[in-house]
Amino acid sequence: MDINLQDVDGMTALHHAVVSECASLVELLLKNGASVETQSKENLNAMDLANKTSNSDMIRFVSSSF
Repeated sequence: MDINLQDVDGMTALHHAVVSECASLVELLLKNGASVETQSKENLNAMDLANKTSNSDMIRFVSSSF
């Protein structure tokens, strides 16, 4: 299975995990090769979404993978 598979909105599992603020899932996806650079149809990548949450854990996990 492609860890970076996008849904109809261009969102990946990583995008959804970041938006849901599920730190353990974000960490797991990143450790298994999820791309932080993939953009949704709204041209948002994981870092953009992490910044929108204002959650320091999300921002730290995603920024450490850039």
